[in-house]
Amino acid sequence: MTTVSPAPTAAAVADPEPHLAVLRGELDRTARETAELETFVADDRDDLAAVDDPRALAEVGARHERYDGMARLVDARDLDRLRTHHSPLLDVTDALRGGLHRLDAPRLRVFGTSDYRYGWTWRSDHRFQDTTDLLQDTLEQDESYDLARGTVHLRHRLSNHRSEIKSFLGFPYRPNLAVGYADIRPYFRYSVGGWVDALDTLHWPGGTADRCRSYTYGEIYLTSTAADGSDARTEGPVRVRSTYDAASQGSFHSIGTDGVLTVGDGLHLEAVVIDSRSYIVWVGAYAWAWSRIVPRLATSQVLAVDDASVPFVVVEERPIA
Repeated sequence: MTTVSPAPTAAAVADPEPHLAVLRGELDRTARETAELETFVADDRDDLAAVDDPRALAEVGARHERYDGMARLVDARDLDRLRTHHSPLLDVTDALRGGLHRLDAPRLRVFGTSDYRYGWTWRSDHRFQDTTDLLQDTLEQDESYDLARGTVHLRHRLSNHRSEIKSFLGFPYRPNLAVGYADIRPYFRYSVGGWVDALDTLHWPGGTADRCRSYTYGEIYLTSTAADGSDARTEGPVRVRSTYDAASQGSFHSIGTDGVLTVGDGLHLEAVVIDSRSYIVWVGAYAWAWSRIVPRLATSQVLAVDDASVPFVVVEERPIA
């Protein structure tokens, strides 16, 4: 996990360490539970039997050379152009903030890129099949964020693994109400590219079951501590899927989707807040994928690249009736 803690600009800026610690515990526990559940999945031993065939090994090597070439092509896409695609939203953030403050809604607050103070990333993986065939065993994971631009980046390429990666932006939040509801509503824009490739699973027994899958999401957490930094708590995540792609036996599917998630898609988190606690709102992207193999015989791969921006987050405060 990566943490950024710039020098506080005001007394209200929270210490991120207790917030990050409670998040880390929640995420690591989830990863352990997922790995434990997957150990109970019954695999067909005939499907997973190793095949001692030099020709099969050579075929797998050729497939992965092709995967490497495809990965380089996708990675070479003009990411700056994609980020520029988001920039009009960033340009209107200040104007939007001023306009909303003039409305007759004093408890409607807008936070933008100038408010981001913290960032964190997280990764977890689970290897499916013990194998010495390194040609089939692939795991690459990359996560990053840019506080000044309000962007996050995720990338993973995998075969014979389950991969989970996250990247988040955070800003301190202090309620204006002594006690009330806070409805947190981010504007989340995403651009996802890559592929799910199961073309080389034709020799794999078992019909047309999915051999690889990829998911991406927009996600929100709210963490809080008491005034002295104790009693760290987390609410969330609230998670809304941005993309889903799967490849069944003998098929290939490319990933190329741009879109937006808002409160209309269910991307919002409502919580009871009090002004004696210190809060951090976290908004970002989450991606997970899995891809299985039959050692030295059949292989599938996933590549997913997710570039997202969160130019602003609206927080509506309401008193408890």
